[in-house]
Amino acid sequence: MRHHYFMAALTLLISTQARANACPDWNKAQANQEINALATQVAEWDHAYHANGQSLVTDAVYDHAQQRLQHWQRCFNHAANNPLRNAQGEHAHPIAQTGLSKAYQDNEVKRWLRQHPNAWLQPKVDGVAVTLIYQKGNFHQALSRGDGRKGHDWTATVRHIVPQQLPHAADAVLQGEIYWRLSPEQKHNAQSTQARSHVAGALMQKSPRDETLRQLSVFVWDWPNGPDDSRARWQQLSDWGFDGPQYTHAISNWQDAQRWRTHYLNTALPFATDGVVLRDDTRPHGSQWSAHPPSWALAWKHPAQEALSVVKTVHFSIGRTGRITPRLELEPTELAGRTIRFVSVGSIKRLQQWDVRAGDHVRLSLRGQSIPQLSAVLWRLQERTDWQAPNPADYHRESCWQDSPQCRQQFLARLTYLSSRQGLNLTGVGEGTWRQLLEQGAVQSLADWWDLEETKLQQLPSWGENRSRAFVQAREQARQMPRHRWLKALDAPTPSNTDAWQRFLQQPGIAESFARLSDQ
Repeated sequence: MRHHYFMAALTLLISTQARANACPDWNKAQANQEINALATQVAEWDHAYHANGQSLVTDAVYDHAQQRLQHWQRCFNHAANNPLRNAQGEHAHPIAQTGLSKAYQDNEVKRWLRQHPNAWLQPKVDGVAVTLIYQKGNFHQALSRGDGRKGHDWTATVRHIVPQQLPHAADAVLQGEIYWRLSPEQKHNAQSTQARSHVAGALMQKSPRDETLRQLSVFVWDWPNGPDDSRARWQQLSDWGFDGPQYTHAISNWQDAQRWRTHYLNTALPFATDGVVLRDDTRPHGSQWSAHPPSWALAWKHPAQEALSVVKTVHFSIGRTGRITPRLELEPTELAGRTIRFVSVGSIKRLQQWDVRAGDHVRLSLRGQSIPQLSAVLWRLQERTDWQAPNPADYHRESCWQDSPQCRQQFLARLTYLSSRQGLNLTGVGEGTWRQLLEQGAVQSLADWWDLEETKLQQLPSWGENRSRAFVQAREQARQMPRHRWLKALDAPTPSNTDAWQRFLQQPGIAESFARLSDQ
């Protein structure tokens, strides 16, 4: 479950921490405008989550937004928001629900384990938190988490999914998660992301249907007023028939924690998970717990499949065919264990549809588990700056056969394709090589490089004897390739397209160079 109350103390991604050190360069009026806009968005997510049981964004995205909001509030001395201000119920918890601090980086977990060498690990179930109260062994009451101090009464529904009587006449307060049962095929698809909403919806019904109740179960994560000995505590809960103990394992080092976390990340469990929870073997008695994240427990989140980032600027790249592709330069953002700095928008038309500008906050996701993509603009700065795109009419398949300030991108793309495996397969010659030759004025047209002498190359900065010789050797090998391969590498028009072919041959040096090629 997402625990909001403690966000000011969250330790998030290193990249997020680094960029949080700098305050925005805003005047007071703009700061008020931007902070209020973001606070309104976060409040909308909070209301949907606490009032309706709907997660409009993932925990990772929410955490980033909340952390950024609190940073802005600190920068400009704004009062901090309380995400649980509307979550309080009517019934006091006998023992407070604490929430969890979250870790996203391995070094955070290693540091925690050094301070807590004897611990237990269990999956972090993505459901709805609940307190179960037993009196003299009989089920008495079930309370929602609420604000951690007071919750709502869910007894009427929960009594259908928990043991009504414990084998011993014990007074027990159990804390856990009501979850939606998943089949193995549901574990890794979109249905698991809706599991929490299904639970919340069922709990808000006055009389859930039997088939709905059969989908609900309870994962007990702790027994706050149980035996001090952890092993005895887990064994007793297991004997009582509760889920939780069977998924809980003693760990003593980083390797143990990493192994079990990987296991639960890749195993088809009957519940949705978004990480694992580490709990110290020693903790205070439940009577001392408070509705704040304790130091003796930590949530270690799985690599986020969605992330929040901020657009730094919009770049426009021009390919060899003249296609213009907008790219968003982002503040470095961790996504599924990778650092994302750029994301393609696809086309100017799509950029206009997204209406995204510098300073906007966007949600990123992965396409095919590997390609980062823009999936939403979560909120936009109130004061926005326009971007200026290149004119599409200036770039097409026959533009930029030579270098110029306006043509540098497309011409560089032509050269890069020419030396690629799809072109002439010039060993060791890539975009970086061509960029250097262009910047040093050694190449200005498609034919200039065909006659570059080795001695002239050696005189260029960063070009030594070996590199110059390798370049010339690669070029000489390419001369032996058949004419049709050169036509493909140059992306030349077909000779049957008479007008375009003549315009191509009129480019500097092209006709003369083609006359020297082999007719193989």
